[in-house]
Amino acid sequence: MERLIRLGSELGGVGFAQGPGGNVSIKEGGRLRVKASGKRLRELDLPDAISDVSLDLAARALAGDATADVELFASRPRPSLEAYFHALGAATVAHTHAVGAVIAACAASAVPLPLNTLLVDYVSPGRGLALGVEKALGDRQIASVLLKSHGLIVYANTVDDAIRETIAFDAFCRRSFPMVRDLEAALRELPAVTALSDGTGAYVELTRRESSGKYLCPDAVVFASAFRVDDLGDLDAQVRSALATWGRPVILHAKKDGRRVLAGRSTDELQQASEVALAHDVIEDALLGAGGGRYLPDDEPAKILNLPSEKYRLQLTGDKGASC
Repeated sequence: MERLIRLGSELGGVGFAQGPGGNVSIKEGGRLRVKASGKRLRELDLPDAISDVSLDLAARALAGDATADVELFASRPRPSLEAYFHALGAATVAHTHAVGAVIAACAASAVPLPLNTLLVDYVSPGRGLALGVEKALGDRQIASVLLKSHGLIVYANTVDDAIRETIAFDAFCRRSFPMVRDLEAALRELPAVTALSDGTGAYVELTRRESSGKYLCPDAVVFASAFRVDDLGDLDAQVRSALATWGRPVILHAKKDGRRVLAGRSTDELQQASEVALAHDVIEDALLGAGGGRYLPDDEPAKILNLPSEKYRLQLTGDKGASC
């Protein structure tokens, strides 16, 4: 477990994984140890943050065995939805949402990529995506796979190799977008968080006004769903109503002046949502300055929000209640 915890820690900074995004794994002795659903990469040392399942079970689920699929995701803690593609390739797998790599993955036109990069067209997270990865890999065990409109997967023999290749890939992609804002700095510049009067959540005003209202990648749908309102008047009441309606983090976007307020059901959920929302802003700004981005299809957000893994994550966070 120590190697997996180190892998998560090294690639768990906001430049590589925002909120509970990304996942890592190690295959050893017929077991697949993979980040549990809804957990942060940089917190794999906490209880129930790593799922330990049979590698054969994960492989059979990927192959379409319905019984194996049910058994795999009945494991507790529940493995990441992406456990399917963790069953592939070399012993160490690192899937991140590295900002530079995601910008390249969401660009409207092709950008330079590291030599021998494998490209996979966008598919909703889950088994279908893993099948696309399997096809791209072929008989390769070691590879860097860029998932369009999603992120990066590095298959490597060792933890050190996975970390090095992920960092190098991200740095390479950033060369094509030299004006990318620093995400950590953007997070530090956010105004103070305001707790709701009844303690059921919190909110913060985002520094960037206006937005396309579209989504470049799946995590933005989950953590930065936009809810249009005429204006931001009684914020306490508006935020409470939005959180009760959506049951997940939400951005209230004022039609009147473009102000945007991000709300969450707890301070921890708000922090995670802030990382995702600001990453989306940073990525979108970089793409708008370089020819534009490729957004998810209009019907994709509803599919993402109905994924079993997302319902499970909401159950986990909902069970914890507010903590503002």
